[in-house]
Amino acid sequence: MRRFEWNGIIIFDDTYNANPESMAAALETLADIPVQNGARRIAVLGRMAEQGEHAPAAHRRTGELAASRGITVLAVGEGAEEIANGSESSQHFPDIESASEWLTSGCRAGDVVLFKGSRSAAIERVMNSAFPRN
Repeated sequence: MRRFEWNGIIIFDDTYNANPESMAAALETLADIPVQNGARRIAVLGRMAEQGEHAPAAHRRTGELAASRGITVLAVGEGAEEIANGSESSQHFPDIESASEWLTSGCRAGDVVLFKGSRSAAIERVMNSAFPRN
């Protein structure tokens, strides 16, 4: 997991791979990061590939865990819908552009944002669009 800052927003890039266990570990890590002055913990999550018939339940449990830990979830792309269904504090974005737009307009200094998904979900494209690095 790589960490960087962009205009006071703390960003964790864990976009290389995802499975139920690594998603849970990343969400627990995010939940344990202290925030101040109303800042939020936000997880931008893509699908977990290769889950077979267990995919819907695994994705839903991920959303439920995030909700139980007070994390706002942006579920991005095809296959991530069930993550959003697992949490009232979640939204599903069908594409990179709409998720990036939300992040660009909705994040503020102090927020902590985690990006995670299977390699095939290409969640780093959302991160790079919303928070470009030179």
